[in-house]
Amino acid sequence: MSTTDAGSTSAEPAAQPSPTGLKSGLIAYFAGNPVAANLLMVLLIVGGVLSGLQLIVQYYPDFESRRAVVSVLYPGASPQEVEEDINRRIEESIVGLPGVERVVATASESIGKVTVEMATFADADAVFNVSG
Repeated sequence: MSTTDAGSTSAEPAAQPSPTGLKSGLIAYFAGNPVAANLLMVLLIVGGVLSGLQLIVQYYPDFESRRAVVSVLYPGASPQEVEEDINRRIEESIVGLPGVERVVATASESIGKVTVEMATFADADAVFNVSG
């Protein structure tokens, strides 16, 4: 064991500086060259602002409706009359169409409502624009 001037013992060798007198590496380079570090920072900020301005923003995303609701008024009719005269006729004309997954009809006083749901991969235009 050797004793140093401070009175402590150490088995580790002292760190040797590099031949140039400075440590090497990216951080050491930018610590020694503040102009290069500032130029890199300005380049990154300008690149971020330019790419941020080119982003496409959609406030209302595009989506395809898979459901249609048909409401028919029949003033003064009872729910039974609405069911027989309106809802059944609409259901019979829709149920056999390709791409129709589910048909739900609701009859109440003076109004009939039929909800048509399409199959997942059905063409909406082909299902909703069928002329019978």
